[in-house]
Amino acid sequence: MASGTSTRPNYAWWAARPLWTLYEAACLLSDIDPPPIEKQEILPSILSSGPPKERYADLKSACIDLNEIPYMKRLPTDPQFMYRVEPYVCIAWAKERKYPIPEELIKSVCDVSKAVASEQPLKENERKTLLKQIGCLALLLAEKSSRYTVGKNPNAYQIANDVLGLVEGMQDINRRGLGCTSLRTNISEGIELLKK
Repeated sequence: MASGTSTRPNYAWWAARPLWTLYEAACLLSDIDPPPIEKQEILPSILSSGPPKERYADLKSACIDLNEIPYMKRLPTDPQFMYRVEPYVCIAWAKERKYPIPEELIKSVCDVSKAVASEQPLKENERKTLLKQIGCLALLLAEKSSRYTVGKNPNAYQIANDVLGLVEGMQDINRRGLGCTSLRTNISEGIELLKK
């Protein structure tokens, strides 16, 4: 888990996260445990809680290089999170540039990707039932707070953003599939299914 110390990262934990900030990605590529998100800066100073001096040049270089990943490759979901990158995109980018990547990081990201690929897909009726439940929850939120409405309809964008903010604050959960676009799409599809 993120500690911000110079200890080695828990790669299995980091690989299970759906997104890394560019700073987290740079730390992980440099074999440094990233600090908690509220303590991150784009290019942290080497003083006090910053990474060890010998790793700082690698970290600074990785942060600058990671900003070169085209936006759509970094996160094809929401401009609000454009300074975040999906783990497999980061690893592919680093491999393409022949950037040194800790082997344990590569293995952990590959293990998570294989696990996600091997998950059994829902049957169509199960999927529709879950989407309807999501739609009902969105309607309930919209009924309880005008923050979650646009006109008389639920505001899928606002609901998804707030859910994503909540999820980002939680630790030790699998966030795969909880991106803003996925949430918005599921909310919209669920509401449409309720109308049929």
